[in-house]
Amino acid sequence: MWPADHAWRAPVGDFPPRWASAWGDDCFGLWADLTVAGVMQRMRWIEPTGPEGFWMGSDQSEQDVAEIQITEGLDRKRWRAYLSKEGPKHQVILSKGLWLADTPCTQGLWKAVMGSNPSAFRDRQDANDRPVEQVSWLDVVAFLTKLPLRHFSIESWQVGLPLEAEWEYACRASSNTEYSWGDGFMRDRAAVLTAETIAVKRFAPNDWGLYDMHGNVWEWCGDGPRAYREERATDPSGPKAMQGTGSLRGGAFDTEPWMARSASREDMRPSSAWPRTGFRFCIRLPNGGLPNH
Repeated sequence: MWPADHAWRAPVGDFPPRWASAWGDDCFGLWADLTVAGVMQRMRWIEPTGPEGFWMGSDQSEQDVAEIQITEGLDRKRWRAYLSKEGPKHQVILSKGLWLADTPCTQGLWKAVMGSNPSAFRDRQDANDRPVEQVSWLDVVAFLTKLPLRHFSIESWQVGLPLEAEWEYACRASSNTEYSWGDGFMRDRAAVLTAETIAVKRFAPNDWGLYDMHGNVWEWCGDGPRAYREERATDPSGPKAMQGTGSLRGGAFDTEPWMARSASREDMRPSSAWPRTGFRFCIRLPNGGLPNH
């Protein structure tokens, strides 16, 4: 699958992972399905970046274009400050791969694990296929703690949230543009400017097979916001969310398109939960790195 000099990209020692109910390889890459109480979540293998890394954040020209799109009804000063936190654009190297859910966590999966549903849109006919929302970072931690108890074969793995750098890397899927599909918003690619969430997978995935990375729900990350620097960074992480605020990415159903760009950043207190906050989880190897041979 990979040339010998790129063997570091593949989970060669542990594919399929022992928690997988099904697995395979398609045009997007490796996938493995995690099934909990009859609810399936597809996981995608996100490779390390390699020595070339990827470009994280936005430059001044992208921020200027986004600022023009801020509508009069929004707090322009507040959002200008958020735009400034997207820079400087800098190179990031991620040395470890991870399995990342191909959609935000659905209400169906949340109920299978937690036995309850906090979502504002839980009474909709297609609720099980919509993202769970109105969950705080602390709520998500409780879900991630309970998930291995419902699926014992992942007990020795690390179930968590992607770090902000990992999230943006996965969202971009090798792109270096405003959105994973290019510059300029496309109405048929993301759920924004709507009255409520929609079922996952209504729009096409990005080039790595990940759905709803733009819009639908803001997604909690595993770390808080870090201040960007121009220097190249290897495996960067922000402060712990419990020490201040937690990072959110991707925009939501009721946000404007510019808020759903790959580089867009938001943060909230870890105890905050709105109808627009959700998450997608990841599974890491026990040692945090590539599988052992």
